[in-house]
Amino acid sequence: MGISSALYSGVSGLNTNSQAMSVIGNNLANTNTLGFKGSRTVFSDLLSSTVFGSGGASQVGRGVGMSKVDSIFSQGTFESTETDTDLAIEGDGFFMLKEIGNNTSFYSRAGAFRFDEAGYLVNPEGLRVQGKSFDPATNELVAGDPTDIVVENVGLIPAKVTDALTLNSNLDASTVAIPVFVAASPGYTPASSDYAPATTATASLGGLAITSVATGAGANYNIAFVDANTGNTASFAGSTLTITADFSNNSYTDTQIAGLLTTAGITQVTWTGATGANVNTLGTPPANFPLAGGVDQVGTAQVGTPASGIAFDPANTRTYDYAASTQTYDTLGNPHIVTTYFRKDPAPNTWNWFWSAEDSTGAALGSLAGSSPEGQIVFTADGLLSSGGTGNITAAELDWQNGSTPTAIAINFDTTQFNNVSKVISQDQNGFASGNLTNVTINNEGVVIASYSNGEQTQIANITLAKFTNPNGLNLIGSNLFLASDQSGVPRIGLPGPELGKIFTNSLEQSNVDMGKEFVNMITVQRGFQANSKIITTVDELLGELINLKR
Repeated sequence: MGISSALYSGVSGLNTNSQAMSVIGNNLANTNTLGFKGSRTVFSDLLSSTVFGSGGASQVGRGVGMSKVDSIFSQGTFESTETDTDLAIEGDGFFMLKEIGNNTSFYSRAGAFRFDEAGYLVNPEGLRVQGKSFDPATNELVAGDPTDIVVENVGLIPAKVTDALTLNSNLDASTVAIPVFVAASPGYTPASSDYAPATTATASLGGLAITSVATGAGANYNIAFVDANTGNTASFAGSTLTITADFSNNSYTDTQIAGLLTTAGITQVTWTGATGANVNTLGTPPANFPLAGGVDQVGTAQVGTPASGIAFDPANTRTYDYAASTQTYDTLGNPHIVTTYFRKDPAPNTWNWFWSAEDSTGAALGSLAGSSPEGQIVFTADGLLSSGGTGNITAAELDWQNGSTPTAIAINFDTTQFNNVSKVISQDQNGFASGNLTNVTINNEGVVIASYSNGEQTQIANITLAKFTNPNGLNLIGSNLFLASDQSGVPRIGLPGPELGKIFTNSLEQSNVDMGKEFVNMITVQRGFQANSKIITTVDELLGELINLKR
């Protein structure tokens, strides 16, 4: 081994330190590159030569070489931005991107994204960001590989008809049910000592008269039936008063009787045909007859004292106890107010519900309170829902008369009956009008959300991240992009989280290059280069001395 071998050792040092200086220069050049990961050079000595001496065999090094340029995947600092589509990853994950028409996946830490004119989420070079799409029908993520993230309704979002409505409410357990009607015996005239009447309204037709007497409270009523021809009876069936009369001496039509009831302010009395016999007593009152005092007799001046707490409301002045209005939408996106009414039933822990609305002509739809209920809700003694938690408004009942397609509405009553004020805690319906796209944002879970002028927000997709077992095995291809290789391994792909990394919106990850450290490295590399150049000049002097021995 001659002295010239030292010359080549110096040359290897010059080459290696030159490469190290290139790495340092690249790091410093990218101090402001988004998501850039700095590199470092790893030197290794070259194969040594064996020399033999009196002490035996020895090894002499032959210089230095570049072993590897390692990428440093430490976390970069975050810069806050005002752009909703700027994203930064805290953790080891990478964004996934693809070119149009190319199934090759690229990976990047730079999250400066935007939506292009076609609605695709892209990076500055036009590569499309990958994620899992939401199924519009179920609002669940679609199974399968990640796909391009695109907001398809970049213009107008179509209207959605209301076909489901949920009311989360409480109905006051202390509500007193609207009571059944009360009939006095024929010929009875209420005394002020009995009911303290404040007002009296009487309607008559021929020999038949109905007297409605209001109490001082203004909401309780007693009804007296007087027939000069006698032969009238009264009975109760649930909450309906039925009058049976002998009209042998008079001819009354249904229309006349209906007018009589309206004049008297009574809306829930049912009349039946003639009996053909005179009945002079009411007999023993039915079990639900809300008066005390026993049998009512003809000519009795007093029917007894009203049972304690009984309220008589034959005119049905309180048609419901609570109501809630909800704005719904037809198939064309037109809004309609649907009102749901609740009325306490005389049966324990039972409520009747009704609904009403108006079509486009102003005509009434639905079952107004006071008519037959649409359904019943029954609670347990603890105020919890027992039955009747669901109801339905049929499509046949919802013809809005505006060209839209009638659609049924399923109602879910998430209701309790506690001793608290009746109120709607929350309500929800699944319809909306058409609207224009106003904004697209990405939340900290990586969910892309489109907002529209009708107030609706739609989950479009969820950004996916990729993580590698050996990120140093990734191939750098420029433009802040990496490609997977055999050395990097197969990526683990999934949604943002503790394992793959957390996403921060309105943020960008800066370069992780430490300028101070790079300048220190530059000084050491410079000294190494100088030292190796000194080796070459020294060997050159030694060779000159060797040549001069000839003189």
